[in-house]
Amino acid sequence: MTAPGNRRPPRDDQEFARSVEIHRLLADIVSRGGGATEVAAVLHSALGCGIEVLDTTGTTVARVPTDAALDGSVCVRQEVLVGGRRHGEIVALVEPAAIDGVAHMALEQAALALAARGTHLALDERDRFATTTLEVLIAGEVADLADVTERGTTFGWDLTRPRAVLLASIDPSPDPSPDAGLRSSTLGTIAAAARATLGSDAIVWTRSTSVAALVAPRTDGPEERRTLAEALRRELDRQVRAVTVSIGV
Repeated sequence: MTAPGNRRPPRDDQEFARSVEIHRLLADIVSRGGGATEVAAVLHSALGCGIEVLDTTGTTVARVPTDAALDGSVCVRQEVLVGGRRHGEIVALVEPAAIDGVAHMALEQAALALAARGTHLALDERDRFATTTLEVLIAGEVADLADVTERGTTFGWDLTRPRAVLLASIDPSPDPSPDAGLRSSTLGTIAAAARATLGSDAIVWTRSTSVAALVAPRTDGPEERRTLAEALRRELDRQVRAVTVSIGV
């Protein structure tokens, strides 16, 4: 008879604990912006087999362990879908019959983690493209107006209205090595405040130490532009404490 203190937990409890731990590890990778190799390492540990992550062309982007000899004839494959489109797949070197419910869940969770990463990368690329377009626009270096107008339509911008440029910049810090995390967080706060206070027609984007916006005042007079800047200043006075911000329009 097994003593109560040494009794093994029921199998369902063990599977639940494994599921929770795998989910936690994969969620942590997503939150940190981790990559395919980290996801493959979690699967390798959970399934006890070689793991390979392939892109849409079938090229290997991650393999754990690195010397794993994956045999396409004896494996389990899990598609990675982003927005309903195939973004790649995960290949596990294991007999399909050996995959239990937790292993199936792990593969599905890993595919979701990679899909989230792919979505973030796509959004980051879109943001970079939008920022480049806006920087060229405000610098007056537009070579092809039709091209910029087409890009603007793609991003949902109305470029037919007269615009004024507003900048909200984080002032230099006396600290020679400012906290990059604090700066990034503050820029996010400034951008959110700008979108909330400058009107739905404002086009807002983030630069290295400032947030820029193309605002759409109804008149040519400076009073309305000053009013917009003041509205943003009041909101930042309420939300930002760690740094000072200068606003110009």
